Amino acid sequence: MSFLVVTLAIALGVALLTGGSLARVLETRLRAVGALFAAVVLQVALDLFWSGSGNGLSHLLLGLSYALLVGFCLANLAHKGMSVVALGIALNGLVIMVNGGMPIRTDPGLRETVKHHAERPSDSLTFLGDIIVLRPLNQALSFGDLILLVGLVDVIVHRSRPAPTRRRPLALEAIEAAA
Repeated sequence: MSFLVVTLAIALGVALLTGGSLARVLETRLRAVGALFAAVVLQVALDLFWSGSGNGLSHLLLGLSYALLVGFCLANLAHKGMSVVALGIALNGLVIMVNGGMPIRTDPGLRETVKHHAERPSDSLTFLGDIIVLRPLNQALSFGDLILLVGLVDVIVHRSRPAPTRRRPLALEAIEAAA
């Protein structure tokens, strides 16, 4: 989670330093916000109220939360960068559903949750698991996380800019000038 906060801060900083506006970012109209809210509530509830590595129902709910997140992204594809966010979320969802949780390459003392477990020999697609360990932040990331975060930066930077104005074709300008 801390890497997400750092990424968002960097994205806002880049947007503002290059002439973007925080007000424009906040004016962004998003579709299917209910799907985003439901996905976040599901994931938080699973983290808080489900002990251990979970079972079939918990994994079904976790899969539903990822489907809702991808659905939210697809509903907002008009925003540049949202397809990249969707790809990152889909990759994470895939590895989680295949393995019954996200394999993490970390210390063996990891507290297993519905969403995360220490990498096991039986896990598949481990190259998509949380294998990028950031010691200073005490966090492990997946390639899906990195893709998602690049997409978020892209969305924020583009949303901070004014909409491009369309120039009229030179031929029309010449016709109007002659009239």
